[in-house]
Amino acid sequence: MEKIYIRRAKEEDLPVVNKLLYQVEDLHRLGRPDLFKPGQKKYTDCQLLEIFLSDRTPVFVAVERLASDARQEGESARESCREGVCDIERGAVACGTVNAGAAAGEKVLGYVFCIVQETKGENAVFDHKTLYIDDLCVDEDARGKGVGKILYDYAVSYAQSIGCHNLTLHVWEKNPGARAFYEKMGMGVQQTTMEVVLKP
Repeated sequence: MEKIYIRRAKEEDLPVVNKLLYQVEDLHRLGRPDLFKPGQKKYTDCQLLEIFLSDRTPVFVAVERLASDARQEGESARESCREGVCDIERGAVACGTVNAGAAAGEKVLGYVFCIVQETKGENAVFDHKTLYIDDLCVDEDARGKGVGKILYDYAVSYAQSIGCHNLTLHVWEKNPGARAFYEKMGMGVQQTTMEVVLKP
């Protein structure tokens, strides 16, 4: 795999993000056909654009620079330093302001949707900030190559950079592979949602 870096998602990424959203929904529907509608995705395009633009709901994409673009790598690296792109190489994560746009010779491999949550003024709970991972997906053609770990590690580093106390997410019980991945990343169970499906 060529060099992979992380940046904020933008409008030009909509086709790939939509493709991945459908992959996630297909997986969820296999596990819970009683809840998930066939052929649908979690967000409309208009909702996605609003999400992309908000600092409360940052979406980061893992991007591979294709081999045909390698001759421009020296100049691209200098541009990345000036623009604050977060380059990830050999597992090292360096966080910065991620604002570079999509370019020719790039391939989006996955995304992580984040939500910045703040708890304030609760009687029994200390004020704190949480980064909630709303969704993390790697393209099925790029799985097993460490892209999910790169995205997760970036989310952790981003959470630390904005002063979060913790990072949380939800995993469906019918998705044991995802649970195993997050446990491997060092996550543990905070609370459990119990359910009984009622017969009509």
